Amino acid sequence: MNVGQMRKAFEGLVEDSVDTALFVQWLNEAQEDVATSYSSISSAVITIDDCSQEYELPEDALKVQEIVSSTGHTYTDYIVTERGTIRFATTGTYTMYYFRMPQPLEAGDDTAEPDLPALLHTPLYIYAASMYYDKISGADEADSAMATKLLRRYEHMVARRVAKLKARKREFPSFTAGR
Repeated sequence: MNVGQMRKAFEGLVEDSVDTALFVQWLNEAQEDVATSYSSISSAVITIDDCSQEYELPEDALKVQEIVSSTGHTYTDYIVTERGTIRFATTGTYTMYYFRMPQPLEAGDDTAEPDLPALLHTPLYIYAASMYYDKISGADEADSAMATKLLRRYEHMVARRVAKLKARKREFPSFTAGR
């Protein structure tokens, strides 16, 4: 689903339209939120020469998923700080797998698609609708209640869809191609 399609669905849901830049801002907020649960995974090789030093995480890193040592074993003796750095207890070369920040959508490009699996696109405009009702609610209890209802719907949709995406991954025993 692209930005234009999401805007149409959003406008149908709220029976109104909003500034394009604001709508895209809400979509980007939702993308970042969803990406902490499910996102593309990137990797970076890190060589640790000094265990007393903190190393910068990649700029697009949201959350470390796994670190693998050069021997191929999962490595767990590290600390990630709130400053976006990582410290290791043992020197060596490691491959860090991490959830990466999605590429932001740009206002004015209705053909752009979110940097998330298609199954996670619908919750993005549901989140935008929640933010819309929150913005217009003021002292109106009905609009405030609608904002809360849509935010809960967004959260449940994300949780269910992330679970579906994670369930489709299966661990396979080691095998040799062609056997």
